[in-house]
Amino acid sequence: MKAAHSLGYLLERAQVAGPEIAKALQQATDPHQRGYLARALGQVGDRNQLPILLAELDRETDPTAQSEMRGAVKRLGGTPPAKK
Repeated sequence: MKAAHSLGYLLERAQVAGPEIAKALQQATDPHQRGYLARALGQVGDRNQLPILLAELDRETDPTAQSEMRGAVKRLGGTPPAKK
């Protein structure tokens, strides 16, 4: 989680890490971790991971993690679905 967060600060220069961050997001169960991973995914700017991010947002129940995911979706140029 912390490594992905650090990669996020490299922005698009770390785009190659997008698939691994998305994979970690899919496997993470802790909402705090999922929020960090989603933010990192948005920061690195790998738009190819947008479908995974949207799917994870759809299954997320924690409001804080949802907020991070919505922000990441927007940063990647997507439109997050309406809040449930």
